[in-house]
Amino acid sequence: MDVPKWWPSGKCFRSDERGFTLIELLVVILVLGMLAAIALPIFLSQRGKGQDARAKASVRAAFEAEEDYFVENGRYTVDVNDLYAIDPSLRGAAVGTSGPYDNNVMEVYARSESGRYFFIQRNVDRSIDRYCPYPGQGGCPASSFW
Repeated sequence: MDVPKWWPSGKCFRSDERGFTLIELLVVILVLGMLAAIALPIFLSQRGKGQDARAKASVRAAFEAEEDYFVENGRYTVDVNDLYAIDPSLRGAAVGTSGPYDNNVMEVYARSESGRYFFIQRNVDRSIDRYCPYPGQGGCPASSFW
């Protein structure tokens, strides 16, 4: 059987072709490591902000449930199970109530998976404060009020 003219004779590769050197591989690994070192903290920061947004939504829902309880019963509750009865979606959330201090002042809070707390407080003058004690971290603005 005759071999066609275009078929390489003997070796399939030229003798000067080689693989990557160790230094080239180390440079690639170093560049990938630097990119990961830049991207990982940004990713974790965004993840914390998402967890904080979920906690803010939970504390808003708990606040509304607390207000509903006040309308029905004429007082604020201190039992989280009462809030669960009003809004069953709160069962999986880490919410609680820090009051009432009297019938005019009430505070609810939610803990984020990132460990940060978010509060909504109804004051004596019926105004509402939304705050977090971690200014500038995660989903908490620098002013601590959201």
